[in-house]
Amino acid sequence: MTVPIRSKATPTNVEGMVLRCVFFQTDAGNQPVRDWLRDEVPAEARKTIGTDLRTVQGTWPIGKPLVDSLGDGLREARSTHDKIEYRVVFIIDRGTMVLLPWLQEGLTANEKGGLGGRA
Repeated sequence: MTVPIRSKATPTNVEGMVLRCVFFQTDAGNQPVRDWLRDEVPAEARKTIGTDLRTVQGTWPIGKPLVDSLGDGLREARSTHDKIEYRVVFIIDRGTMVLLPWLQEGLTANEKGGLGGRA
């Protein structure tokens, strides 16, 4: 069974529609996206990604260039820092943005890191 973990930041928007944001968690308690962000992504890039995710939370629905659909309910938030594209895949489930682990084809093992992805 997977249990989402709540993030600390929960922005509000004028209309009151705010998405909760949680990290996917495995049965063993691992949070692959949080681990990837903490262990593989530089601190300044984490700040950019966090700001972008808070923007998605507070202004949903939002589209390109920040968010794109991957089909079947999957979406990706796109963040750029130091000319590197970072992608965080998520789904929306009953008002909650669930950040999901993923691997992108074409990346080296080092670039795939702990999941989350980088283009």
